[in-house]
Amino acid sequence: MKRHCYCEMTRYEAIERAIEIISEKEGVETKAEILKNLEKVKMLLKNEWTKDGIFNKINQWVNEHGRNPCYCDLLQYDDMPNPIAIKRNFDMSARAFLNLYYPYTKKKIVTRISLMTKEELANLFITQFNKHKVHSSKEYNEFRDEGTPTWITIARNLGFTRWCELIEYTNVKIRRREPIEVHRIITVKHSVPLYEKLEQLLKERK
Repeated sequence: MKRHCYCEMTRYEAIERAIEIISEKEGVETKAEILKNLEKVKMLLKNEWTKDGIFNKINQWVNEHGRNPCYCDLLQYDDMPNPIAIKRNFDMSARAFLNLYYPYTKKKIVTRISLMTKEELANLFITQFNKHKVHSSKEYNEFRDEGTPTWITIARNLGFTRWCELIEYTNVKIRRREPIEVHRIITVKHSVPLYEKLEQLLKERK
C-alpha cells in the first residue's frame, strides 16, 4: 500500500509531480501540449527569474495592489520572485533591491489635524497663544484647551520643528513677564540684658 506524504510541497515539486501523473495517464487529450507547458513552468522555477521577468512581475503586482511591495510580500505571494532570484540577478539583497527600485511607503494616517489647511492650523495656534497669554512652548502645552494639538504637532504639520520658527511664521508677540514686587521685611533683634541696662541708666538720670 502506497503511503501518502502530507508534507508541504514546493512549487517546483508540485509541477514535477503533475508531469509524472499526466505522463502516466493514457488517452488524455492535448497531453503533449500540457506536458510541454508544464515543462516550461518547471524550467522557469528551476532557473528562477530573469531581470526583465522580475521587473514585469513586480510591476504587474503594483498595478493590482496599488502600492509597492515590501519584503514580506515577496515571501507571501507564490507568483512573486523570491529573494534568492533577486540576489542572483541583481547582485544585491531583496531588501536593497526593493529600497532602490520600489521604495515602500506606509499610507499616511488621516487625522483631523492632517486635514486642516496651513491657515487653519496657524489660526488655531494664534487663538490658543493669545487666549492663554503664554510665554514659552512649555506653557503653551500646559495651558492649551483640551483636545487641541501641542505646538510641535502644529509646527510639524506646517513644516517646522522649532518653537521660534512657529512664532515667526504666525507672527505672534511674546509678552514680557511683569516684574514681581519683592517686599523685604527687616527684623531688629535686641539683647535683653543690654536693653535692661539702658533702661536703668535712663531712670538714674531722672
